[in-house]
Amino acid sequence: MAGTTHVWLLSLGAPASPQGAAAWVTALWADADAVTPALPWLRRLLAWLAARWSAPALARRCEALDADTLRWAEVELQARDLGRVLGAHYAVRPVMRYAGPSAAQAAKDLRTGDRVILLPVEAQVSGPTTVSPTRHALSALAGLPVAVAQVQGYPDHPAYVEAVAETLREALVDLPAGSADYQVLFCARGLPGRPGPYPDQLLATARAVAARCRLGRPWHLAYTATPGLGRPLRPLATEQAAALGQQGARCLVLVPLGFSSEHVETRVELDREVAAAARAAGVRHVQRAPTVATRPTFVRALAELVEQAEARAGWDVPWRPRAANSDSPSRDEHHPTAGKAG
Repeated sequence: MAGTTHVWLLSLGAPASPQGAAAWVTALWADADAVTPALPWLRRLLAWLAARWSAPALARRCEALDADTLRWAEVELQARDLGRVLGAHYAVRPVMRYAGPSAAQAAKDLRTGDRVILLPVEAQVSGPTTVSPTRHALSALAGLPVAVAQVQGYPDHPAYVEAVAETLREALVDLPAGSADYQVLFCARGLPGRPGPYPDQLLATARAVAARCRLGRPWHLAYTATPGLGRPLRPLATEQAAALGQQGARCLVLVPLGFSSEHVETRVELDREVAAAARAAGVRHVQRAPTVATRPTFVRALAELVEQAEARAGWDVPWRPRAANSDSPSRDEHHPTAGKAG
């Protein structure tokens, strides 16, 4: 029988303090897998310029947050809850690309016969959030006597879509009386580099969520600011919120996409900057949906993705009932904690 199955929850990470903002931006822009496959000397120059340009603003945003938010506390809780759902044969841990626990550190705990599943916590594929963390993890695993399986994007996974839909429904329930004319703004993380499938996958998620909620009101997709240089993905959330206010919208619901947990972009950029731009343009009420975070439906989605990765890899999983070892697994009989994470 194989040893422990390690699940690495991959993400780009975030600065651990305002003082770490420049190093975080530099690491992001120096990464050829995340931004651009330019010559090394050009990447170093771009990274230096990007840090000079955007690190001060990022540091100011970090100063507005509590220490737990900066120290990826929610990602640690996601790992804890997923481990509870998967059971004793699994070890789940967060692995960060640019700040926080690294793949090299995680690799030190592996033993011969172990298995590793690389699972991005962000559903949509992009260079910084999925491609680079995965490649970095594979580099740390190279040559080790372990089997590796990967999850590569799940923007339309039913349980993930339902988790985001739950956050939107909660926000709609909390709207004040007289807000029947609300509009929904899906706010995605603005990222540097070539966008690849990222915008199309975000749009697919937004459409699926709108359909799941039977949304009868107008909805839109926009992006937070891009750290560093280069052309940002548009429209920017601040600009879109202001435009909707100028067009007569008086109630706006913000829904984070491409954010699996709360951090600087949700707590500061969405809650303060985008909301302020909307109110300045005439929007009377701004309601922000929470991230999927440790929501049981999202944790269930991650558990199903783990099982599907095992099935694709052809791994023997003797502790799981045969009926659950499929692309549409059900955990409830074998794991009574399923759907009760947290």
